[in-house]
Amino acid sequence: TSSCLHPVTAHQNTSGVTHHPTTPPITMHWQRMQRRLVLPALALLVVAAAAAAATPSGGARTRIAVSEHATPWSAPTNTDVPTYPGLNVNVQQVLFPEVAAAVTPLIEAALTNIQVPDQSGQIHIPLVGPVDWSITNIDLTSISFDNPAITTVPLNGIEFSVTDGAGTMDADWKWQRTKRIIKYGDHGSASIDLSQVTLVIELEITMVRFRPVINLTACDLSLGKMDIHVSTPWTGWIYNLFFWLFNGIIKKTVEHTAEQVIADTVNNVLNPLLMSIPVAIDLLDDIELSDALIQNPSMTDTDATFAFDGGFYVNNVSSPYQPAPMPNNCTNDMLNVMLSEYVFDSCSFALYQVGLLNVTASPTNVPEKFMPLLNTTTWKPIIPGLNKHYPATLMDISFEPIAVPSMNASTSGLSGDLDADLVFSVLNGSVATQVLVLEMKTSAKYDIYFSAASNSSAPANTLHVKVSDFKFRLSEKSSSIGHVDTTVVSTAISSFADLVIIPAINELLNAHGIPLPMVPMFELTDVNIDYFDGYVCMHTSVTIPQPSPSLLLPRAA
Repeated sequence: TSSCLHPVTAHQNTSGVTHHPTTPPITMHWQRMQRRLVLPALALLVVAAAAAAATPSGGARTRIAVSEHATPWSAPTNTDVPTYPGLNVNVQQVLFPEVAAAVTPLIEAALTNIQVPDQSGQIHIPLVGPVDWSITNIDLTSISFDNPAITTVPLNGIEFSVTDGAGTMDADWKWQRTKRIIKYGDHGSASIDLSQVTLVIELEITMVRFRPVINLTACDLSLGKMDIHVSTPWTGWIYNLFFWLFNGIIKKTVEHTAEQVIADTVNNVLNPLLMSIPVAIDLLDDIELSDALIQNPSMTDTDATFAFDGGFYVNNVSSPYQPAPMPNNCTNDMLNVMLSEYVFDSCSFALYQVGLLNVTASPTNVPEKFMPLLNTTTWKPIIPGLNKHYPATLMDISFEPIAVPSMNASTSGLSGDLDADLVFSVLNGSVATQVLVLEMKTSAKYDIYFSAASNSSAPANTLHVKVSDFKFRLSEKSSSIGHVDTTVVSTAISSFADLVIIPAINELLNAHGIPLPMVPMFELTDVNIDYFDGYVCMHTSVTIPQPSPSLLLPRAA
């Protein structure tokens, strides 16, 4: 069992007993570590997994209610989550070398200049007598790792390993012969060159309160071979003494201290940070997106998969849909984000519930070039009764959905159907009088696109949906201006939809979209979106710029 799993303690020797150098009881005084550094290699994959957003599941259940401002370890008020995820994030092993290359400098920085406790003790040297010694200001001044690797451990584990590393250490030393009449000693400095350094960190990623939690199952740092340079005119037993001390006590002390820094970082920095992540993201008008992890992450020999609820909720109420099973990935690209058809169904349900699909064109909100469309005179050749009963009168024209839009993902793309009323109301000052209602049965295809940049209301790394190929059929629902020939009207309505309704809906969709929580340092390149029966797959390559060492600094309380 590694020292990173259980704190290592030792006590200063105060017994005054003389010990033979072949069996020395080492006296150690451990100082409290004063610095906590963000280290663990694979946390990045967790938070990378958290590389992808979420969307829902159904059944009339309330959302997982965890406030963004809740205390980090508080439990959700509702644990009713779906069986299947609305969104899967799949990380392929081909991405792991990129992650390992980015993480390694962070680990090197974390292990450099760690606070190593001073060491002291007493030892009996034949023909010399008792000798007091101390080694202070122990400093791991540099360390570098070549060929780091990250691998998955089937079920839910990840391992970061380095088999060939090098580094340097500095320290001050002192010894003194004290038990005889003539007292003498010496002090100086030492430098140590390290080679054949190895490091293994094993992590288990599980789910606690719908967030990822990292369990450190093993960590082992070995400083390998030490080439020791001691500045002293003394030779023989003095050099042998410090050679023995550095290869034994000091080596183990540095290894244990570094391992404890890793454990302390995971337990006291990283996990509280993960547990403080809100599982519900406020979007707009009482709509929230659930970003709850619903299962333990799944690891195979070739990939890692993270399953999210991801549901859209309105005033804490979910949509009446359930996500269906879907694959973990669709390609071997570095990152696959799988979105169930339910993502789009629940989104349209939420937009319908809060009335955001309702569009009203009135003289107060349309551009000047569209104003003729809101005058009954323009409609005289198409709907004669409008101008006959209300000549040269301004109107409001409203698009009012009467049912939740239905969405369908298939190999031909994303499509949907929507039933709505097209309402004509004439204006008398500020008073609107409804005079005609036409029922529209619409169908449309939707284009999905990814935006890495943010806009005024949507964050970076957001999926957007745009309405295209809009079609409809009209029928007269009610009229106080006489019968309407809907065949003739359809041509005009098509122009009105193209000029006003569709741009308004697309502007709304572009302004918000579906945010994908991404690791800040991940940059998605060559993003592609493929369509399948029941789900949509976004697959992409990932580049990881070198992260700033400031990521290692502890966060303020």
